[in-house]
Amino acid sequence: MNDPKVPVDDWTNEELTAYKINIQEKTEAEFFDVPVEDAISPNISDAKVSNFLDHLHQAIQNVSTQPMEAQSITYNLIGNLLFSLGYTTPDMVVRTRETLWLRMCYEQVAIRADVTLVDSNSKLLLVVLASTLPRDVPSYPEAQIVAAALAAFQLNNNQRQRGQLVDQLDMEHYPAIIMVGALPVFYKVKITVDLNLGVQLGKTPNFETIVERYTPVCLREKASIGGLDMLSEEDKEKILQCYKAFRRFVLPSSGSSINPPVLTKGRGTG
Repeated sequence: MNDPKVPVDDWTNEELTAYKINIQEKTEAEFFDVPVEDAISPNISDAKVSNFLDHLHQAIQNVSTQPMEAQSITYNLIGNLLFSLGYTTPDMVVRTRETLWLRMCYEQVAIRADVTLVDSNSKLLLVVLASTLPRDVPSYPEAQIVAAALAAFQLNNNQRQRGQLVDQLDMEHYPAIIMVGALPVFYKVKITVDLNLGVQLGKTPNFETIVERYTPVCLREKASIGGLDMLSEEDKEKILQCYKAFRRFVLPSSGSSINPPVLTKGRGTG
């Protein structure tokens, strides 16, 4: 295989191929397991959340003219959106511009996540990347969320070891969202010991890793990159339903077997 020891932000589909990582699009029923209309709804106003989506779209449109200010607005709105949708509990923290550390090819490399949700034990529960924000290098967000999940897997196992928990994790699923403009694409990233060992040693894993992806139908059909103005009210309602259904994968207590917030700057950032 080609040497995959590159900065994580430089990962492309070539690295995913090298590590035998296959991203598969799923139907709504396959991905969520239950009809999204049946998702338990937090006690919130859908109109309020719809307003957040509208403001998020406007913030991303302003990135080209006011990049630093627009980035800050976008990060904060994503965090507020998660709070409004009931993704957080009092012992959780929403972090922006989080730096995660990944051991790859015998070295420690850094990855930047736009927004992360962590619990009181610093366990990473959710990664969000805004794919239209400007970066120093070409952005390959799907490769980045896999790398972030790998870093979280390594961190969680290290914490278990320090906490004298003998049983290390053999496999874990990490939920992730990539914001395409103002619209979400949902992922369930499976990380295994086999994949983690391959990345640490820079070798091809023995087994294929499947990452599940669900793209809302309105985003696929209309190809609307951030174009909320092209979405009907029914489209927006469906997106909100997907957010609510996805919440099950982030908070195990809300009914899934997969595994007031403080908004802080991520660790290791300047």
